[in-house]
Amino acid sequence: MNTSVLVIFADPNGAGKKQPMQKNFFEKFLKLVEADI
Repeated sequence: MNTSVLVIFADPNGAGKKQPMQKNFFEKFLKLVEADI
């Protein structure tokens, strides 16, 4: 899971085109992180 997040950080557009579902997961992940903060 952490690896997928790093890939999106490295190339958000590329990861989004190849794996759109992963992009949605990352957006949800960010919301969870913001909620924890």
